[in-house]
Amino acid sequence: MLKQTLSVGKLLMIAALVAFHSGTLHAQSVPAKASLIEGDIRAALPGELEYKPVKVGDELPPGSWIYSGPESKAIFVTVPGAAIRVSENSLFQISLLSVAPGKENTDRKARINLKKGTISALLNEVDSSTIDFRIRTTNGICAARGTFYGVTVDGDKTYLSVKEGEVGVSEHKK
Repeated sequence: MLKQTLSVGKLLMIAALVAFHSGTLHAQSVPAKASLIEGDIRAALPGELEYKPVKVGDELPPGSWIYSGPESKAIFVTVPGAAIRVSENSLFQISLLSVAPGKENTDRKARINLKKGTISALLNEVDSSTIDFRIRTTNGICAARGTFYGVTVDGDKTYLSVKEGEVGVSEHKK
């Protein structure tokens, strides 16, 4: 009986360790932080319908929708080593921002859904191998690999401009 109890105890201990380690290995959600705001930049936080003005230093969690008005622009730091520059008359959602815990700048993910306007991705090429950065439009997905690129949605058309580096593009299957 004692032998069985020890076996069950050991199993419980192993299960607890596995649960602890798997919980610490999963990426953690992080907010985007406004580092430059010029003009009319507004955001609707997850679950909210009203767009409110964004100020420098504001943190926007994944699920937030951001709008930029005429003659407006903004820069948001998304994950360590990456940022987006938002041009005027743009509408997009931050759908996912995550970083694996532990060593900084490892296993970083960013997903942006661009509905209209222009967003430029600014990625640090030094540690680009650990970032999965994608901008989704109605026509496809643009994925960066340590680069500077811009995506524009104008009606039902998507345009991509690569300033430096490489960007993979995949079409949405309809």
